[in-house]
Amino acid sequence: MRSLMFSSILVTLTLTLALTVPAQAQRAPTPQQIERDLRRAFSSAVEVRLRPDAAQSRQLGPSRWEHQQMVEVVSPTSDFPGVPGARSVHYGGAIFLSSDGRRWTYDRFTSGEVTYEGVPTPSVQELTRFFRSRRYADFFQYEAYILGMPELTPTESGCRWHSPTQLECSFTTVIDMRRGNSIARMRRRVRVTLWRAEGQESFDRYSTSWSDDGRPERIDPSPEELAARQPLSALLAGMSDAE
Repeated sequence: MRSLMFSSILVTLTLTLALTVPAQAQRAPTPQQIERDLRRAFSSAVEVRLRPDAAQSRQLGPSRWEHQQMVEVVSPTSDFPGVPGARSVHYGGAIFLSSDGRRWTYDRFTSGEVTYEGVPTPSVQELTRFFRSRRYADFFQYEAYILGMPELTPTESGCRWHSPTQLECSFTTVIDMRRGNSIARMRRRVRVTLWRAEGQESFDRYSTSWSDDGRPERIDPSPEELAARQPLSALLAGMSDAE
């Protein structure tokens, strides 16, 4: 009986050590090693940016560990002819392997997305004119109940090129929605993806997605104030193509 209990305790201790010791010994490759190995893998890279809050290590099996560090690899690009300062930014995970949780070897790079820096983007005024020329098609819902023309404000992230033919922009806007004799004021986040043909400067189509930020604010205007507010549908119908 004692032998059986001793064996059980020994097995428990062995499993505990197998789980805890590697975790304690486990370390990550240094930022210097990560940058050095990625510069070797991406010979044209001019900058490697580590995301310190986006890294994780895990044990794959006996004497085998994996560490993933999310990074941005920045390189010059010729994807935008005539823009000498254009740079591509490859965001993804740098994967390192280890047999002891201490010494790490670069294994591969898993690409997430590609964006571009140093490439001019349209101003909010130019984008607004484009959206208005399309009568804000698929931009808002329930135009007959929205009062006034919502104004777009770029977010901190602004616009980002994903390719020479695809641009993504983020905005915030305030929408006044009529509900009976009151107004529900909503703050909305809008993401717009615009496309253009290869080699063209102007965009020819876009798609949108949006989400409301928080609960609506109720406003109770006077009957005269409410009657003076035109619905968005009427404003769009009265616009000329030049607006």
